[in-house]
Amino acid sequence: MLISALLPGIQILIMGMAFALGLSIHPEDFASFWRQRSQALRAGLAMFVCVPLVAVLLTRLLPLSPAAATTLIVLAASSGVPLLPRKLHWLEHSPFTFGLLLHSVLCASVMLPLWIHFAAHPEHEPPALQVFSVMARAYLLPMLCGILLHRLRPAFAERISQGMIRIGSRLLLAFLVGVLGTQWRMFAELNGTNMLALTLLFTASIAIGHLLGGPAPKDRTALAVSCSQRFAGVAVLLSASAPGGELLFGVLVYALLAQLLEQAYVMWQKRYMASTAGLINSGSVPPPP
Repeated sequence: MLISALLPGIQILIMGMAFALGLSIHPEDFASFWRQRSQALRAGLAMFVCVPLVAVLLTRLLPLSPAAATTLIVLAASSGVPLLPRKLHWLEHSPFTFGLLLHSVLCASVMLPLWIHFAAHPEHEPPALQVFSVMARAYLLPMLCGILLHRLRPAFAERISQGMIRIGSRLLLAFLVGVLGTQWRMFAELNGTNMLALTLLFTASIAIGHLLGGPAPKDRTALAVSCSQRFAGVAVLLSASAPGGELLFGVLVYALLAQLLEQAYVMWQKRYMASTAGLINSGSVPPPP
């Protein structure tokens, strides 16, 4: 199968992007993130407890096949988005955003294997040790190496990180489009129930992140986007080894769906922040404390 042949290259690409993201993270951002302990705990609760619980509830309420139910659990348990700083660059440098990125990688390395082990269908469940190994090898270790290099050579790290991220994100997008193009026949098998489950998971994830993100609009937006997006690379690596290709196809369809729906939320938040800033500048409302 073409996808199986591409898996080693995909893994190297994901590791390279994780390393590049680590190059752009200041260790002080993570310390600052955890100094806001209530926000950090709410982020962990939203991404790794509430969102997976929604997925479990959907698998109980909707008549999903074992493969579709496992896809939903894998997606929910891999909550987080490696490209969060790039997606939210319009928020400028936010310690919460960069701290949330590293926080999500650390938590996902532990919570992803646990949720898959306890909630995924046994017929399609990858071994917990394999899940942890994939997460640690693909994201955690390369990102920590990037952070270490940033600590030692900050100017060099920041100079090369953005170019690496830009090239990597384009290659991943090309892979997504290419796989969906070669598997177009599976669209006919994607029934309304499966699409409903994916849409409900995305909508609930955005709502959970928005509600638990705290009073600051920037922090709410960062957590909502992070909750709704996934470590798609890890999900791809896990699901590509499953027989039939249904898990992989579901992961890629969710990634495409999330890309489209997320834009509507981000545009709404941009307009809200712009209107709020205008009211504050005009003196119509008092500035936030």
